[in-house]
Amino acid sequence: MKLPIFKNKSELENSKWSKYFIHIYGEIPDSDYPIDLNTFWILYTNILEKYNIVLSDQCIKDKNCYTICPKDEGSLYGNMSNVDDMNNTLWIYHKPPYKAFPDNSKIEVTHVSGGYPLQKSIESSGSWMYYAKGSGMYFDTGKTISFVDHSESVKHFLDIDISCPLREECVKYFSKIVDMAKNKGYDSIQYLKHYDMRCGDTAIEIIDLHGVGAFPCGNKTTGNKTELNIKSGWLGKNECICDNHKQSVNCKINDNIIGGIDAYKSKSWTDSQKVIYWEHHEPTLYHYIISFIIYIILVYIIYKYIIKKNKIFKKYILLWTILLILFSMLIYLYLILYRFQ
Repeated sequence: MKLPIFKNKSELENSKWSKYFIHIYGEIPDSDYPIDLNTFWILYTNILEKYNIVLSDQCIKDKNCYTICPKDEGSLYGNMSNVDDMNNTLWIYHKPPYKAFPDNSKIEVTHVSGGYPLQKSIESSGSWMYYAKGSGMYFDTGKTISFVDHSESVKHFLDIDISCPLREECVKYFSKIVDMAKNKGYDSIQYLKHYDMRCGDTAIEIIDLHGVGAFPCGNKTTGNKTELNIKSGWLGKNECICDNHKQSVNCKINDNIIGGIDAYKSKSWTDSQKVIYWEHHEPTLYHYIISFIIYIILVYIIYKYIIKKNKIFKKYILLWTILLILFSMLIYLYLILYRFQ
């Protein structure tokens, strides 16, 4: 789907998108034309509907934006992250590979707090965001560094050469990475090829190293003072007035609240979603199958060469078998819960 390109301020002012821009940015921009909406990454469906802007993408016609995965540049789709998306939003697909933003770049972002279990605990140090041009909320990258994936940053900052199984999460190293990166003078980290989004590698992850992701606005309020690393207005020229009681990052623009929407929750886990999920997470599927096969082989070897040949084991073979099965289930559950490896 092709979106408008505004060559100058007059074109934008006279279009149906003018009220949308004023709602999100508080004004019609005076500069930085042409403004190409096709370069945006996110749109607010509730605001589009408010100003009678109708999109004609195929997924809207088919009513399957939240189950299909995009293939063509510029296609619309929903629930990009699978767990950290705001409701009432659609994403515009941009094909990887993605390039890192340079130091001191003001970029638009999204952040949802409490989108999945234990997120607030995991993000007690650092605030994890997605690049999202069009969100209306800006973050300054400051001194930044980029990596392909999480394990690469573990090796760089902690000198641990590891490939974290099942989607490269490496969660247990997050707080150490954040602390080490800050000590080295960095303000943010970018991940350019992480695959845990609903449709695979479809976004850039960004960590605000000075933020606290347990709070939707990224920083904790102490007393009557809140220090935010988020700005509002066109190109982030205004301070962000943010409500930390909402579930996602937000800024007050005139009389409007941008963002602050609860996390998107899938209504059902349909067969089509299952197929799409595995289709775009083949590495996870292969790790899952291989780990299961290896574990079955280990269980067989332990049973045949240790349990069967030991008299004590033979006497209590039923008990040892039950314990072995329970132990197997615990280890396998550990592998499945990839976020807590």
